[in-house]
Amino acid sequence: MLKYKFYYSVFIPLLLLMFFTGCKDIETTTEIYADGSCKRTVVIQGDSSAVFESAYPVPTDSTWTIETIDTSKFTYIASKKFDKVADLDKELNYCRDKTTELTIIPELNKKFRWFYTIFSYKETYKTFNKLDHIPFTENFTPEELKIFYSDDDSTEQAKAIEIKLEDWDLNNTFMEFYNELIETAEELKDPNVNEVTIKLKKEQIFQFFKDKLYDNPEINDTKLAEFEKVLQAEIKPNLADKLKNILDKFKEREDYMGEIGLNEYSSHVILPGLIIDTNAKTVEGNKVSWEIDPKKFIFTDYEMTVESRVVNRWAVVVTIALVVIAAGILLLPLILKRNR
Repeated sequence: MLKYKFYYSVFIPLLLLMFFTGCKDIETTTEIYADGSCKRTVVIQGDSSAVFESAYPVPTDSTWTIETIDTSKFTYIASKKFDKVADLDKELNYCRDKTTELTIIPELNKKFRWFYTIFSYKETYKTFNKLDHIPFTENFTPEELKIFYSDDDSTEQAKAIEIKLEDWDLNNTFMEFYNELIETAEELKDPNVNEVTIKLKKEQIFQFFKDKLYDNPEINDTKLAEFEKVLQAEIKPNLADKLKNILDKFKEREDYMGEIGLNEYSSHVILPGLIIDTNAKTVEGNKVSWEIDPKKFIFTDYEMTVESRVVNRWAVVVTIALVVIAAGILLLPLILKRNR
């Protein structure tokens, strides 16, 4: 399966990026307007065929304004205005259970504070590791996560976490295979290979999975014969076909995670008013920007947040008018008394 050394090594990613033509630069810009509407622009650069064969949700329908530039590097530009951010979320996430497409959730919250309106925008890249049989955050401490997310991967701690990550992924992936195997056996009602025999051979199945399937999730006659020895039972053709389907899903996951992990991502958000809080490193006027390392959302959700404040000028004018009127009412009796 996917090796996390891709995220730790300095040299392997560079070589992959040079020779892996599917690598893409993906840049999004979300501009929020004072009325709560927004404009989304997606710019993708890379091989022309790879742009559309992507786990990233590429806008392609006719409601988007689409432009392509095919010079030294193919560039795909799509933009669209939405009446509200919730409409953008609905379009991006028509299906919340997508297994082979990156899930991105935009959210906008407006808070009226009389003199000010507070705009709070959050965009979340959901973890693209879809398997959670062994919950990641329950097995890694906040300190370990901090080390993993840092740019320094040369320390002994970082190397130890790399080993721990690979061990976690092996066990997490095996549990998916193991559970699928039990479900398949129960579905086929095979008297030779059933839930009881599988559970009795769990340790041997794990070793077989680790040695034969984890790095190469494919089945062939040789592997089937070896698996029969592990189970001490004949694997019938219908179970062999099911095994192939299970491993095809694993291969699909491997390709999906690899494709997402090799892309480069950046995100920009433009809010009305004055930026008052954000977790972005770059702030230019009312525009904030993030350069997003894929390893930051491989195991956990990655949240980008920004908040701005807009002065409600009408509220200021109304308040001044009310103060003047109130002062006039209070002073009117004194003025009338003086004029008698």
